[in-house]
Amino acid sequence: MDRVLITWELGGGLGHLVPIGSLAKGLLERDCEVTAAVRDLVSVGTILTDPQIRLLQAPHRIEPFRRTFDPPLSYAHMLHNVGFGSADGLCALVSAWRHLIELVKPDLVVCEHSPTALLACDSLGIDVIQVGTGFTIPPTPLPILRSIENRKVERSIREDEQRTLEIVNRIASRFGVVGLESLGQIYLRSKLSFLRTYSELDHFGERPNANYVGVEFAEASIGVEPVWPAGSGPRVFAYLKPLAGFREAERQLMNVGSPTIIYTPGLSSQEAAEVGGAIPSVRVSLLPLKIESIVESCDLVVCHGGHGLVSQMLLAGIPLVTIPMQLEQSLLCRRISQCAQPLAANVTDVAQLGEAIQQVLLNNTYRASAKQFSQKYSGSSKLRGMTAVVETIISRNAVID
Repeated sequence: MDRVLITWELGGGLGHLVPIGSLAKGLLERDCEVTAAVRDLVSVGTILTDPQIRLLQAPHRIEPFRRTFDPPLSYAHMLHNVGFGSADGLCALVSAWRHLIELVKPDLVVCEHSPTALLACDSLGIDVIQVGTGFTIPPTPLPILRSIENRKVERSIREDEQRTLEIVNRIASRFGVVGLESLGQIYLRSKLSFLRTYSELDHFGERPNANYVGVEFAEASIGVEPVWPAGSGPRVFAYLKPLAGFREAERQLMNVGSPTIIYTPGLSSQEAAEVGGAIPSVRVSLLPLKIESIVESCDLVVCHGGHGLVSQMLLAGIPLVTIPMQLEQSLLCRRISQCAQPLAANVTDVAQLGEAIQQVLLNNTYRASAKQFSQKYSGSSKLRGMTAVVETIISRNAVID
């Protein structure tokens, strides 16, 4: 029986939990012993319900991240901000991961967005496989995240990366292991990496010879049935967080005049009633909606650019308008809006949302591109998600040794 440890250290949400759940289930079915060390035990308890899975709390930073670099201009800046900039803190995290790994005694570790766990595995000589999106498994050398035209700034970014590398190598020396030649080597020590995405949706661009395995989705039947408001014209589904710019986004959606459902978790019931009662063609939902029903009935989706929702809509051939709120979303939205056949209209100013919606609805190019994406990947036998990872683990002696 193979003993497999699955780790999840950074990030949040179903985008990490669903593939972990699928992987754990597949491994159990192949008679593996599975332990999952996860960032959020409460959330994962809704996904990893099989009592055969041993659940452990993953070591991770609890205190607020110190944004030494704000905004981070490179992936190295981001790693520095999430804990790699503190020698003592990083040492404690690596030590905690080492003890956890020694407790579990796995034959193999599967890391989902777990850079500190990767360091610990390397220091112990444990075999590792990585799974993640293009963002959580970056290319090497580590990418610069924003447009930089000033060479002096670029040199400064590389100097910052070198200082972070020196911290990492000091930790390596404490555990008696060889240091890294570059910070990006953190992601190169694993046996294999599986990218849970598609080449068009890789945040950093298509990578030659990458193992793209597609996206795992939550059960499509979860949620309530959408009830579309009265009105004629294309139906618009908007998934928006009630944060900065929400009121303006709401006003823009109302002005479009199409039957629109806005799913906005976190909005108060009173605010939802005010928005939903302002115009008959707009309805607000505070409850999750059945995505399978949304897919079957809507013509356009407005969202912040989360990788999972973007993937699911494009696989259904539905075009998008995106309003990114954070860096990872911005990278993906820029990627899909600037490709040769744009898959979405990306909005950086919420005041332009209505115009972007009209552009996508009136210009058939976006829908044609989404349909082409759907036809390319729907039912593809090559993109088997976590099934491919499970099969690799089971046959790893033949595949990766």
